[in-house]
Amino acid sequence: MGVVRKIFFPYFINFEDSLPTHERAVVFFGTNFLGPALPIGWNEALFIERTNAMLSYIREHFSGFRLVYQPHPNETNEREHFDKSGFNVGETTVAELFLYANAPSIEYVFSACSNASTSAYAMGLNAAVFLDILGGVIPEESMRVYHGYFAGLPREFFIQSFS
Repeated sequence: MGVVRKIFFPYFINFEDSLPTHERAVVFFGTNFLGPALPIGWNEALFIERTNAMLSYIREHFSGFRLVYQPHPNETNEREHFDKSGFNVGETTVAELFLYANAPSIEYVFSACSNASTSAYAMGLNAAVFLDILGGVIPEESMRVYHGYFAGLPREFFIQSFS
């Protein structure tokens, strides 16, 4: 077996647009976690609770922006468990294609623990994950794997708390 490597798309994005705040988007990328997609040992109820807290955090800190909940391509009915008040639900598509098409109007990208945030960061967008908020949701071994996956990203990429 070889080593898994991420291949980065050669993005050429014009970030010169100076849209007013209400037209700029703050995007939260969803996670498929129900049914067989749920990794072994995850606490589904606590994941829903924490995701709702993440969405609340975004509403609180980015009022005035256009808020978008971008579903994971493999989501079934996960989004029905969340309080998406204030969020528009985007069309289901691959994160990198969404980011490429919408980058000039995106202010910030968030996710619980998705590579979508890494892709956004690689494209030059403001991006972060709430991974460290998921303590108790994700088993310790899985948490170590996620931290290894995001290794090399700056400390600011990881939201440590809701305060």
